[in-house]
Amino acid sequence: MNETIARRQQAEREERVNKVINVAKKLFYKNGYQRTTVRDIALKAHFSTGVIYFYFDGKGDIYGRLLEQGYQIYMDMQREAACAEGTVIEKLKAVAYAYVNFYLNYPEYHDVISNQAFRHIGLPAEIVKKHDNLSTQSFLIPAALMEEAIQQGLIIDYKGGGIALILLAWAFIIGLITVHRRGDLDKYGVDFAKSVDFHFDIFMKGILRQESARSSTKSIRQPVR
Repeated sequence: MNETIARRQQAEREERVNKVINVAKKLFYKNGYQRTTVRDIALKAHFSTGVIYFYFDGKGDIYGRLLEQGYQIYMDMQREAACAEGTVIEKLKAVAYAYVNFYLNYPEYHDVISNQAFRHIGLPAEIVKKHDNLSTQSFLIPAALMEEAIQQGLIIDYKGGGIALILLAWAFIIGLITVHRRGDLDKYGVDFAKSVDFHFDIFMKGILRQESARSSTKSIRQPVR
């Protein structure tokens, strides 16, 4: 009997925690972290603020949970892309598209992990540190693939190595996503999926060393979904 009660209480706890996190995720996405209060989250979740503070230290703690969940989803997509069959160049593109698809399919989580102002919105120091650590981890797989491509002689040996090239590629993608999120592409009738292909091909042609590798990008078309 006691075990049954304990399991039910644990299930209720998890249900409440998940509800708070899901509500906060939507409010942070809609209103921003700074303009969202614990009271806002409590009202939307139909809980008292006391219930929120029973499970979380505050909205910074909730944001930290969202960071962990968002990075977990994204890095799982990364790993799946990197483990697919194909050349290292094909895997690089698959990993790039994993980020694009993460943005399209999980916009609220994307907003949390890609918030460039996270150091200046009043997050607790431990959450900022967590963000830094998770962000660093998220670059390890693509940087390793880029290093492999450099070692194979497919890509120029850029100063700073694979991580530097990945940061440049990431800047390309972030810029395109920013323009898309603002609605500018739709405003001028520009197809987002084709734009992703176009940007990736331009970037890769700039760093690929061999003509044979250069031509290989023509056959790589990852689905944007």
